[in-house]
Amino acid sequence: MYNHNRHGYITNISMDFYYFSLKNNESQANGQIPGMLVTSASRNASRHRRRDLLAIYLRISGEHRYKADEISMMAHDAADQFFQTQGSVTKAMQTACEQINRQILENNIDRAYEGVQAKGSINIAVLHEQWLFLCQYGVAAAIRISAEKFDSYVMPEEASEFLGQMKRIQPRFFQSALSPGDLILLCGRPPAS
Repeated sequence: MYNHNRHGYITNISMDFYYFSLKNNESQANGQIPGMLVTSASRNASRHRRRDLLAIYLRISGEHRYKADEISMMAHDAADQFFQTQGSVTKAMQTACEQINRQILENNIDRAYEGVQAKGSINIAVLHEQWLFLCQYGVAAAIRISAEKFDSYVMPEEASEFLGQMKRIQPRFFQSALSPGDLILLCGRPPAS
């Protein structure tokens, strides 16, 4: 976002990305969510990604043997992949999503004889300049609350697609302009109210 100062020069106004994770488990609030990651670019990131802020919410369901730290590591690997990918924001999000899909699919194939079948869902949110970019696959929803309006980004009917089920995936993409003070909620299923 840019602003003109009193001398007519354009100054850059940065937006901060504060996050709060909340997990309710049997009516008990817990702040630790495996697969939830919010981060900025490291020094060795692609020049296209250097100012991007990234949030990933990866959920694994079904019969699986993933531990919380393994799910978190997959989210970190996807973040690294995102920040190393050159080109558009959507290309980088697609690449990160495909990497997680490949990891879960390979694990599912290796454990097929055990009857273990993990299903992944992902929400990726990127703050790129003053724009919010979203990438979703599986059971994933995002809600944007601003002073002027309320936007919901979710698949209309129940998702039958999950990460780790097929080789090729086609995530859903959304984008929206952001203003300071906007609130973004990433969740699996949208709340009833």
